Amino acid sequence: MSEENLEAVKEVYATLATGDLSALLELCDPEVEITEPPEIPDSSTFHGHDGVRGVLEKLRQVFPDMMFLTDEFIGAGDQVLVSMKWVGTGVGSGASADARLFHVWTFAEDRATRIEAFLNREHALEAAGISE
Repeated sequence: MSEENLEAVKEVYATLATGDLSALLELCDPEVEITEPPEIPDSSTFHGHDGVRGVLEKLRQVFPDMMFLTDEFIGAGDQVLVSMKWVGTGVGSGASADARLFHVWTFAEDRATRIEAFLNREHALEAAGISE
């Protein structure tokens, strides 16, 4: 794992807070695969840059004010594990969402080829090949 990739992932989350997707799309391979946590209803797998936009649009339709509040980045080989608190308010219900979320980014040649989302830290660590 290059230090450059770790820093690039940190920058992506900083720019996502502003709504700017350019850093995210630049870091992702054109054929990137994004998977949602299997535990959530209607979880899906998205592909390519259109998939990146699609998964974020899907989330913003339900939680227009969602934020990823990152608190840990761990580089491991060709992967980066990101630990965060995911918050938002449901557009229909007004209910607040506040959950732990983990993303595992997989890289090949300095481009993200896969981003997997997990609700369980142990599953994310296992996917990233990290033991605590």
